[in-house]
This record gives sequence, C-alpha cells and structure tokens, in this order.
Amino acid sequence: MSEITMTQADGKILSFGELLLCIMPDLNGHRVEQNNLPRLTGGAELNVASALALWALPSTFLTALPPNGISEQIISYLNKRGIDLSNVFYRGARIGLYFLCNGHDLKHAGTIYDRAHSAFADLDTDQINWEDALNGVEWLQFSAICPALNQNLVNICLKALQIAKSKDITISIDLNYRSEVWQYGKKPEEIMSQLVEYAYLLMGNLWAFNKMLNIPLSPEFINVGNKTRHVNEGETLSKKVISQYAKL
Repeated sequence: MSEITMTQADGKILSFGELLLCIMPDLNGHRVEQNNLPRLTGGAELNVASALALWALPSTFLTALPPNGISEQIISYLNKRGIDLSNVFYRGARIGLYFLCNGHDLKHAGTIYDRAHSAFADLDTDQINWEDALNGVEWLQFSAICPALNQNLVNICLKALQIAKSKDITISIDLNYRSEVWQYGKKPEEIMSQLVEYAYLLMGNLWAFNKMLNIPLSPEFINVGNKTRHVNEGETLSKKVISQYAKL
C-alpha cells in the first residue's frame, strides 16, 4: 500500500465509536445540591472526528443513537462543527453516559460508566452495512473501547477491519484502556491481538500496550520509571510491537 498521511488524504476519515454524554459532578457534592451538573458531548472517537473537522480534514463519524429529540439536538450541534454524520445509525432507546468528577482525568478510578444497553452497545453484527459505510473512505479510526464493551462489538469491529482491508483503507487503532469497561469475561489481549493485525498505526502509552497486547515492560522501568528510562522503554517496546505486527 502506498504511504499516505492525513494531510494528503483525498477521501474521508471515518471514526467509529460510541457518542457519550459526560456528566460532571464535583467532589464535595455542591453541583448535585444546586441541581447544576455540567454536561458535555464526547467519546474517544468523536473527539478524533471533531479534531479532524477543526483541522479542515474530511471527517465523518459512525455511531448509533436513539431516534429521539436529544439525538436530533446533538446531531445539529455536531453538524455545525463540520463533521459528516450521514453514517449515524438510529436505533435503541438510550445514549451512553459517563460521570467524571471535576478535577479527575478520564483514567481516574472515580469515573463511573453507564453504557450498558445503549444504542451503540446493543448493536448487532449485521446492522451496519460496512460496504456502504466505507465507500469513499481513505482512513478508518476506532479505539479499543469499542471491543471492550461486548463480543458483538468485537465482531462488528472485525467485520469493519476485514472490509476496510479489502478496500485498501488505512486503519489506525487507539489503544485506550479502561479496566471498568472490560466486563464480559474476555481479557483485552485476547481480543486486541486479533484486531491490531489489521492496523497500520497504533496509538497508546506504555501501559496500554502492556495491558492490551501483553507486551512486557522491563523490571528496571517498572521499578525506576524516570524520564530517560521512560523514553528508552518506549523505543524498546515500539520495536517489539513492530516486529510482532507486520503492517506497522
């Protein structure tokens, strides 16, 4: 496959994943008492789609939302940000949520997810026509949070990857690791080792590669972990990953 970059892409860049509503209480409970909880529209893949649109790249987003007025308002808002939403799939009854206390980042143990039986989480394997969805697409992006939700989404991601490969579409995967989401009896490395076989680009920190692909970290790094050691460990780990996965 010829080498391309996002800035050279003539076709669309498709981000696939769950749109989430983020609700932000504070640690002392004042926002709950005042009935004033800030809300944001987000999700890892939507954040990518939004950034690409901001950079004037041809960004499209595929997700599932319930057919109701809240979804319509969200779609209207995202359309104004320049994201192509023609691939949004309308089904189900609810939008996934997560609660993030003010001052905590997304990896904090206090993050509470409420994603079970959302429109996206309950997608069936054959509900998305990937042949149509990938028409005109040059780059497919999703994160490890998608297959973390359930086996159906593993199958959906695998089907998307297979069709993307047949269309010679560049594939990138963000190795987001959220331990709270992997709750259906499979270990991340069981699933992700299959999916990254299709990827041309992987993103993630050292711990994500360790958890997702079972790439070992050296004892020296774990015990010391200073800046220089961190850089050296990154170089060593990258070589291990590249040697293990031929497309990278």
